[in-house]
Amino acid sequence: MRAGATVAGQARTLGVSWHTVMRQVRAHGEPAVHDPARLDGVTAIGVDEHAWQRAGLRRRTQYATGIMDLTPGRPARLLDVVEGRSGTALRRWLAARPPAWRAQISTAALDPFRGYATALADQLPAATRVLDPFHVCKLGLGALDDVRRRVQQHTLGHRGHTHDPLYRARRLLRRRADRLDQRGWQRLRARLDAGDPNGEVTAAWVLAQDLMAAYPTANPATGRTRAEKAITDALSCPVPEVARLGRTLRAWRAEMLAYFDTARATSNGPTEAVNLLIETTRRAERARAAMVGDAASRDRAQRRRHRRQRLRLQRPRAARHGRQCRCGVHSAPSSCMRIGGTDHLGGLPRTSAAGRGRR
Repeated sequence: MRAGATVAGQARTLGVSWHTVMRQVRAHGEPAVHDPARLDGVTAIGVDEHAWQRAGLRRRTQYATGIMDLTPGRPARLLDVVEGRSGTALRRWLAARPPAWRAQISTAALDPFRGYATALADQLPAATRVLDPFHVCKLGLGALDDVRRRVQQHTLGHRGHTHDPLYRARRLLRRRADRLDQRGWQRLRARLDAGDPNGEVTAAWVLAQDLMAAYPTANPATGRTRAEKAITDALSCPVPEVARLGRTLRAWRAEMLAYFDTARATSNGPTEAVNLLIETTRRAERARAAMVGDAASRDRAQRRRHRRQRLRLQRPRAARHGRQCRCGVHSAPSSCMRIGGTDHLGGLPRTSAAGRGRR
């Protein structure tokens, strides 16, 4: 079976049914899932949540927690997926592992979610918790976007429109400074001069750039120094959104700086990649289920139509067509209309009797 292929796609390729391929997938996959040897040699793990099922009319968004093997020197692989997005779910999974296995875990990558951090500290006290760099930069860019939207509302009184300077600069602001060419720098300066009168967006942009510049440095010690300076600068910044970001980074300071202490060997990027693969496969299989569901819905609708037709044929003809004369004697108005072309109750022409007839 081709790696990454869906069950439905493989069934079409082989010319067999979906259930035939799925039986082979289960026969091959279930022994590997239940094999305890799949957890051997794991020294680093990554934890991330995944929205498994989106919210609908009768359900909330259903989340799952994915645990990845991030051991250096070998490809990342999925260890397990547990239901729920909470520290309790992760703590329960870790508690079910042997003590010797938990003792060999040296590093654990995670997102800035306190529930996961608490569970890892409880079950893996000797492991170093590492905050994923992507989410640190995402926090900085999120604060930048919040400042830009607030300044936009304060200066122009409305949300961003096509020709507003800050709205036109939203993508340039999120780009790393070392990747801007001369034309990009000119456009960014011009739009900040026109839409940022107090320099608040500029201050948030500088802080976000400092966070992003700390990670690609060649020397981990230099990156750590830049990250510490970014936390200090954010805490002392008068812009409220940036100061709030500084408080968040201060709460995660140990996990954030641990990325540089571990020689940048641990990242949650492979965990995000596996989540994307799971989502792609789920959508493809859901499309197949939707097609099957549409066929079943058509069959149910056709059965309902046939049932209504049978019930209609079993009713009297007058009741079947919903026609009844006002006099209560005749079964249909046509019986009255045969009497000289008038309504026998009042002698009025049938075209104007109580709104009956066609006009």
